[in-house]
Amino acid sequence: MVRGSFQRPTRIPPPARWLTARAREPPRSSVYRRRRRPSEILRPPVQPVGLPLSTYRVTGAGCATRTMISVRQRRAEVEPRRALGATRGQIRVQFLAEALLLSVLGGIGGTLLGAGITALYAYSRQWPTVVPAWAMAGGLGATVLVGTLAGRYPAIRASRLPPTTALAGP
Repeated sequence: MVRGSFQRPTRIPPPARWLTARAREPPRSSVYRRRRRPSEILRPPVQPVGLPLSTYRVTGAGCATRTMISVRQRRAEVEPRRALGATRGQIRVQFLAEALLLSVLGGIGGTLLGAGITALYAYSRQWPTVVPAWAMAGGLGATVLVGTLAGRYPAIRASRLPPTTALAGP
């Protein structure tokens, strides 16, 4: 050894436990995880479901609001009908049918609009137009469900209007 030069003795590290336990796989800790790309964060099954669910929620709120406005505007009609002997069930069915009609007409319009836009896009790309019947039926079924759920509360509220206020006069 030359004077003035200092060499540290080479220390051989002990074998890592993970090298022997698992065939050279790194440990499962957050340090070794790779960052996920944004496309991997929302996996494909979530993406086609999220937009329709939010659309149905907004549609349901709109249908419920429209039915509640109808109940308030037609209060002068509902109360005399109740006073003349209409049951709560009949009033409920009337308003629920209106909500269902509104939602079904909107669902048919939305389905036709969606199929038309799909056909135009496919035509512009020179692709064959494919709109599955199950998708259109599922959309219409969902609008019936949303219309039923959204119109249920306003229909129940209309059926609970007291007939005595109509008899008391304006």
